[in-house]
Amino acid sequence: MSNTYFDTPERDLSRNKMSLRIRKVGNRKIQTLKAPSGKSAGLQHLIEFEAEVQGDEPNLEKVDDKKLRKFLGKLMKSRGLGHSFSTEFTRSSRIVEFARSKIEVCVDVGKITAGEKEMPISEVELELIEGQADKLPKLALELNKKYAVRTESRSKANRAYDLLENRLAKPLKAEKISLTPEQSLEDAFQFVVRSCLTQIRGNECAVQDGSDSEGVHQMRIGLRRLLTALRAFRPVLKRKRFDYLKSTAAWAQNELGAARDWDVFREHTVPQLIAAGRDQRIVTWLDKQSVGMQRDSYDRARALLVDSRYNAFVLQLTEWLNTGGFISNKARRGQRKGHLAKLAGEMLEAHDKKLRGLASRLDSLSTEELHRLRLKAKQMRYQAEFFQGLYSKSDARRLVKSITGIQDVLGSLNDAVVAENLMNDVKSVLTRPGDLRQLTAAQTMLNQHMSDCIAKDRKRIRKVVKGYIKLEKIWV
Repeated sequence: MSNTYFDTPERDLSRNKMSLRIRKVGNRKIQTLKAPSGKSAGLQHLIEFEAEVQGDEPNLEKVDDKKLRKFLGKLMKSRGLGHSFSTEFTRSSRIVEFARSKIEVCVDVGKITAGEKEMPISEVELELIEGQADKLPKLALELNKKYAVRTESRSKANRAYDLLENRLAKPLKAEKISLTPEQSLEDAFQFVVRSCLTQIRGNECAVQDGSDSEGVHQMRIGLRRLLTALRAFRPVLKRKRFDYLKSTAAWAQNELGAARDWDVFREHTVPQLIAAGRDQRIVTWLDKQSVGMQRDSYDRARALLVDSRYNAFVLQLTEWLNTGGFISNKARRGQRKGHLAKLAGEMLEAHDKKLRGLASRLDSLSTEELHRLRLKAKQMRYQAEFFQGLYSKSDARRLVKSITGIQDVLGSLNDAVVAENLMNDVKSVLTRPGDLRQLTAAQTMLNQHMSDCIAKDRKRIRKVVKGYIKLEKIWV
């Protein structure tokens, strides 16, 4: 199959998550317009308008939707529709009957060409012909059990645009969440989880590429946000779904952990050691040892993306987002107006109590307790970001900013814990006595450096915590 895609020079179709192509199949030319239909949560949900055309350029009269036809007509007149990229692939397909539904299973092998850039195509595409949409992820789950595959949330056109605009490995940060007091618990939870899954999946390419450490960082944040959402809604969730999602998300986060730790060490700790005037020979030796460890940690991170457990997790979560049913029957029956605000208040109050408890004895906190203070602040920050739409913008902004301040000021504590664990990893692979002596010297240097950083943080944290304590509880 040969396909030519069209768009304006400003990529208006791409920005509106649409694609327009002409496919050559033998002597026939088939025009297809695809437009988004609802939220995807990791899989593609599109409406299609397909018609046979005679020429090599789009025929908008063949688009069987008045609004879309008008939209495309305006674009063509004002900016013009030209060739953007092409795809060529061979397709093998068959219709299978699965769980009372008919699904077309297509195996495509070929390439995407965008200017002088190329990308291979090697994929299995599932398209519902007849039946229920939730059967697609179910069939994908069955395929995942038998074959080493990874799920792909982007269409061929999406990947081509990413290739064309050098976005393939661009890390994706979390989108802002705006819940409303009128939302049901089910709707609110799905809204939050969709955001988390979008961030997780949106960083897979960056993790695979490995050239930007922010990819691993943002994917881990997505998983951590998902874990925070699970804890926040735990009182009203179905127990089995909670247990499965919590254990699998924690496992996936751990698989990325080593890569993130080595990134932090090489990009932050090593430059700090140099800037502080530490022994250059030891720093150089330490950085040299970390190169191989970092490389191995990225191999482990990439392995996660093709792990059947991870892909089953993505597919299962997608299916549940499509079908609902996260909230327990008991919680659904007892749901009243304002239940979401009540749940948010209870969660924020619980975190606030823990933060204030630690803050009340700030001067006597051990290093481990200060680290716990930072972790509690991070968890509360994510929850505050989830629920900020339930409160006034200014109050929510002040709360998030204050909590983030606690987290940021205590950053050296996290670096210290990470460095200690990494030195143990280095020790496990050293064999020569000389290297072990170097490691001992490096550990002594790191301990001194981290102690100095933590001492500075202790002085700064008082002011930040004091500012948080003065804030009014917006959830009361």
